[in-house]
Amino acid sequence: GSWDFIASHIRIPGSGEVPDWVHYHDASFQIIYCHKGAAKLVYEDQGPPFIFKSGDCVLQPPRIRHQVLESYEDLEVVEVVTPLNHSTYSDHIMNLPNEAFNPDRAFESQRFTWDQAENRKWQTTDAAPSLSYQAGKTGIGEASAHRGEVQILRPLDSGETTLPIIPFPEQNSSAFILWFVLSGTAVFDSSTKTPPQQVNEGDAITAINGAPECVGAGFSDYSDNFSVLEVNLPSETF
Repeated sequence: GSWDFIASHIRIPGSGEVPDWVHYHDASFQIIYCHKGAAKLVYEDQGPPFIFKSGDCVLQPPRIRHQVLESYEDLEVVEVVTPLNHSTYSDHIMNLPNEAFNPDRAFESQRFTWDQAENRKWQTTDAAPSLSYQAGKTGIGEASAHRGEVQILRPLDSGETTLPIIPFPEQNSSAFILWFVLSGTAVFDSSTKTPPQQVNEGDAITAINGAPECVGAGFSDYSDNFSVLEVNLPSETF
């Protein structure tokens, strides 16, 4: 497979209105994760505008009309979109919020999802005796008809032992994986020819057409506050 994804780390300094208008994208999968700050967003059929806060994640289904109204406190978002060459269109007819309220509406088999950090469910994963971590589930896998999976990973407090956290995907193969360090520090070892490297908040690691080589990938020697965003696009959807 070829590189057909775009991952962006976008910053909007300060606070205030955003010069945006009602628009939509013909992307097949698109998520936005709020790393810092907040924004006021409004989406087609989803009711009144809402505040998208740090730690929240949104799945934007294909062609859903939406608008960014305001951003606050030095907004930083991580966005992952496929395909790389997708188009954006303005909609000069629809005003948002629109009158229809239909939160379960399917847009090309995907449902809009606003996953809020404060409601996130955390599951403890024991993939191996030496491997325990917590995964914060977002529900985006199901809502996107499994075009992509998004979760937040953090190590369990393991006392004095440093256990490797190995967030490799559960699928057999992935077209694309992004690991974005949300907080703390760790050492990332991909078990390939590249030497282990220190990672810090804001660093990003990607793996393309991975699985066999990613299975040994992991983070070790992490700080207590280490956490990482994982976006995994399984290859069978492309």
